[in-house]
Amino acid sequence: MQFFGRLVNTLSNVTTLFSNPFRVKDVSLADYASSERVQEEGQLILFHAVSGRTWDCILVSPRNSQSGFRLFQLESEADALVTFQQYSSLLPPLYESSPQVLHAEVLQRLSDLIRNHPSWSVAHLAVELGIRECFHSSRIISCANSRENEEGCTPLHLACRKGDSEVLVELVQYCHVQMDVTDNKGETAFHYAVQGDNPQVLQL
Repeated sequence: MQFFGRLVNTLSNVTTLFSNPFRVKDVSLADYASSERVQEEGQLILFHAVSGRTWDCILVSPRNSQSGFRLFQLESEADALVTFQQYSSLLPPLYESSPQVLHAEVLQRLSDLIRNHPSWSVAHLAVELGIRECFHSSRIISCANSRENEEGCTPLHLACRKGDSEVLVELVQYCHVQMDVTDNKGETAFHYAVQGDNPQVLQL
């Protein structure tokens, strides 16, 4: 019985993996030759599949216009349009500033973060990625002091919580973040650094 129980769980996990509409997947643009282009923003294209059943968001590779990544495949046009707008406002500064973003596993992480933290700015996302080049983007620098709605954290708060000294250097030197911004509990980034017991962060 235990064997069959494990087998059922495994099959369930596999089914979930392949049925997840937000599973990032490598694709060929040739597969969408007959599909309608509903919206375009930079390298992002929202296609209405030829079958008429799904709306697919494709990030076309800047290095090869014939290949890309499918970021989502949704059955609701309304949901697809809203999600496309969300992705198109957050993803370009990241993939334009670093080629490291253009990998399925990194894009999957970004997609999950965007959906799990809808109030995060692109600077919050950059902190979670930990890719230093991203902090040289003017669009990311412009929101380096933004506060998200969940806890009132700035990107600096998140970096201190993570204990990422390299990202902290980028935030301080390139983004000129405000060090005294408080979260919803009145705590600054220094409080987060102390709680994380990270001496390198405190020295910065």
